[in-house]
Amino acid sequence: MNVLISAAKAVLNLIFAVFKLFPVRDKVTLISRQSDAVTLDFALLDAAIKEESPATATVILCRTMGRGTGGKIAYCFHMLRQMYHIATSRRVVLDSYCIAVSNLRMRPETVVFQIWHAIGLMKKFGLSIAGNGGEGRDIKLADALNMHRNYDRIMVNSEIAIPAFSEAFGYPADRFFIGSLPRVDLITSERYREEKAKEILARYPEIRRAREEGRTVAVYAPTFRVGRDISGYIEELSEALDRNGTLLIVKKHPIMEVPDVKGSMIVDTDFSTMEMLCAADVVICDYSAVVFEAALMGKKLLFYAFDLDEYKGRRDFYIDYAAEVPGEICRTGEEAAAVIADDRFDPARVRGFAEKYVTVRHDASKLLAERILEG
Repeated sequence: MNVLISAAKAVLNLIFAVFKLFPVRDKVTLISRQSDAVTLDFALLDAAIKEESPATATVILCRTMGRGTGGKIAYCFHMLRQMYHIATSRRVVLDSYCIAVSNLRMRPETVVFQIWHAIGLMKKFGLSIAGNGGEGRDIKLADALNMHRNYDRIMVNSEIAIPAFSEAFGYPADRFFIGSLPRVDLITSERYREEKAKEILARYPEIRRAREEGRTVAVYAPTFRVGRDISGYIEELSEALDRNGTLLIVKKHPIMEVPDVKGSMIVDTDFSTMEMLCAADVVICDYSAVVFEAALMGKKLLFYAFDLDEYKGRRDFYIDYAAEVPGEICRTGEEAAAVIADDRFDPARVRGFAEKYVTVRHDASKLLAERILEG
């Protein structure tokens, strides 16, 4: 396998050498593997860059690596387009691991920014879990693919997060800067939240009816577990909340299994998780970074952590989970329903959590654009 990877990298660098014959332009290229459409963060950052520097060209390249041989072949052709724009850009911005950037011999005048796609860090990722035998990549494969190499500047949401990112990416502390993803501007905008909530109520009259009846609306965004079906736990939560009159909305991972809808549960596919939070009275988290988005919105939080001990053994966390999560930890659906029924929430603790882990909460798009343009 390593021989094939080495050969592939040699071919990529040979092609890249041809692309480097073209001149470098005043251009920012933004690359993501998170979506096949332009991500919200990149759309907002693109607009901010154009506002700050109208003469600077921008190129946005978003594509996931499809499943099967066909999807991987298609992504290889997409990489050729990436390589041309990397070779001819003064700035490259990533929100995830990019095979091309990490494995090419970059031009010294090209500055690569890694802004990562999550607001804050809870569960471990990247080099922190490589070779751990759980959810991490094989350590030899990670080395062969030069995981997270060639980053010049890496954004973190607060100074307290630098050690975690340093471990995940393998860089010293002086390589990091403090900033926030552009979507923080929307998350902290009361006007945006109100407008998005109206859109959601128009799409789902059952949510509007629940509000009119004085029922609680809870949004549950479970973490995807590799090789594990948690649909039974979702059903348990749904049944418990249904009994106490809470309307449950599930925002699942695209390849996650969910049970057949029973009672009043809604499994939404029309809005992003961030958007759906705008309509929530309570947000039910487990181990994902959605907790930071919900905390920035000031939502009531609880944690449905039915597999906490097992997950900690497979993946582990950068924070002291039991001590720091800003809400009660529930092992069963009945416990979660009881927290909601008794209104056992602590808004001050939620605010403190957001302030601790997200430093830039306003003008995030503008400040990030300025940082990128300055280099």
